[in-house]
Amino acid sequence: MLAFLLLTSTISSTSSLECHNYLDSPLIPSVLDANNTCTGSYCYRMESKIVHDSFEPNQHAVLMGCFEYPLPTLAMGCRRNFEESVLCVCQSADFCNGEPSRDVRDLPIIHDCRQQYGREDGQPEDGRTCASNYCISYRSTNAPDKGTQAVPTTTYECQSKESTSALERFDVFVGGFGSGVIPAGVCMKFQNDIEHIEEICSCPYRDCWTASYNPGDSGLPLDTRTEGMIECAARSIFGGMRSCRGHQCFIMKQTHFDEDFGCIVYDERNMDRKFMLGTQQALPGQAFYICETDNCNANTDPKRAFSGFKVRIVDDVNETCNCFPPEGMVVAVVETRGASIDFTLILSISIPAAFVLVVLAIVFGYRLFKKQWPLAFLCEKSRGRVGQKPVVITVVSAGSLEKKKKLY
Repeated sequence: MLAFLLLTSTISSTSSLECHNYLDSPLIPSVLDANNTCTGSYCYRMESKIVHDSFEPNQHAVLMGCFEYPLPTLAMGCRRNFEESVLCVCQSADFCNGEPSRDVRDLPIIHDCRQQYGREDGQPEDGRTCASNYCISYRSTNAPDKGTQAVPTTTYECQSKESTSALERFDVFVGGFGSGVIPAGVCMKFQNDIEHIEEICSCPYRDCWTASYNPGDSGLPLDTRTEGMIECAARSIFGGMRSCRGHQCFIMKQTHFDEDFGCIVYDERNMDRKFMLGTQQALPGQAFYICETDNCNANTDPKRAFSGFKVRIVDDVNETCNCFPPEGMVVAVVETRGASIDFTLILSISIPAAFVLVVLAIVFGYRLFKKQWPLAFLCEKSRGRVGQKPVVITVVSAGSLEKKKKLY
């Protein structure tokens, strides 16, 4: 099913290129100056047919730019998608996206992808389908035994023209979580709070599923792997910082939002397609810091990890947005192990723990000097018996211990 990838070369992302960065279209002339450039690991050129009564047939709009890719390799060359648009990706030389497309290959089209939004487990399919190069499923589930009761739902959809980026309509990216993107053809579980699990799977075929703690109608076995997992910091919707387990830890930064912390679990079929370590920004608006040691996202200062990314600045007088840098700006941050500490995370864990220790010290101090537990004193006081000799009654209860339910 992925045989078409063999028709072109795959090249590792190892260097930065200067690329053309503008739109050339007779519909919207001079949108960007032809001298505009950007810097990235890959240059791209997208050619789309213009369908308009005012224009002659076979005229095209050309969009050029650059991007980063979070996986080690990416297919080069030109491909035609389900909309008959052409995307060329190159890494051969600076401004390689200035050349017109050639040797274009057709990506396989799946004509019967499911198309249904927010389908609850057990709910019948409505029969709608769509055409795309990748079928996509998004699933939102409860993390096991975390106190949430929301019904798991799955959304099925195709790649579409409404995507945030044109690169989401080929074999490069699909829409990810929030406003971000992830590589096409990858299935993963994603947690940025301990109560919920978000799953995404994109496949060049119809039945696209990812194994889940709550597999619903997929028919796949429960994903109970524990080998190779690491501890990662993740928030709780009830406040504070907790932990989750995954193959990689992350810190996610989106324009206008605080950092998110969590873990990623890759499907068994995609263990060879894990994100590269360090800071990754595929497209403007969202960046990830990826690491692979226990609690490495808690031990990394986000300000250091995203030092090249500017965020929203708000004051009492005005509001400005110095957002992420232009598309393709290279931000190289290598994984740091214990080099910096996020003191917010430390305080959120240490302050409650210190409070508990103080209370325990008071309780045991009272027991040591008064020869009585504080609870017994309070019970006697409430009954008006302080100072009287307590009467000890021993009660023997016959019964059997119930077995605890298994949580996982």
